[in-house]
Amino acid sequence: MKINNLKNKAVLLFSLLILTFNISAQEKKNKNKFNFKLGYSRYSDTEFFFGNVFKDDLFDKIKKVGNLRFSSTYNINKFIGAGFYVGYSYYESMAPSPTGGYSWNGANSSGNAIMYGVNSIIHILPLFTEKEKIRLDVYCSLQFGGIQLFEPKEYINTKYSYSEYGIYGGIAFHPFRRMGLFAEYGYSKYANFRYGLSYKF
Repeated sequence: MKINNLKNKAVLLFSLLILTFNISAQEKKNKNKFNFKLGYSRYSDTEFFFGNVFKDDLFDKIKKVGNLRFSSTYNINKFIGAGFYVGYSYYESMAPSPTGGYSWNGANSSGNAIMYGVNSIIHILPLFTEKEKIRLDVYCSLQFGGIQLFEPKEYINTKYSYSEYGIYGGIAFHPFRRMGLFAEYGYSKYANFRYGLSYKF
């Protein structure tokens, strides 16, 4: 009886060791292949009258609007990754005025914009270190896509689709195993600075 219990425990222990080895190997194989980012930026100098309805100054209204963006990247190898992004902005345009012309009418002249596109990333640190478990990521990112406006046709905009692009240098730090923070700055058609949360697995 004791021998059978000992055999059962040995088989169970061996099975657990094999399972642990397989899981560890799989995790190592797929480690940090995917990266998700949720970022915030301020779109400025837009050609389609983006405006932040929460600003009091008219000049700032026309010039800037908040943008939320979700991006996903798959690391092809330790140097290069590729993926896509989607974003959203709520903005104020100019609506026809009862007295003629156009005017700012708050929520009565608001619109929604969807951003979408592809991005690629080049990781810099693997050029200088072979360490796999590193909490810091320094990278360059190239993004290209489009913007689609959703607003009534009587508003001042006569064009509803726009292109956007950007090249950024970025840094991400993961104080936790998977969750971290990122910030990136560069040259873009609308937003030069973006920051937010980063998640990798």
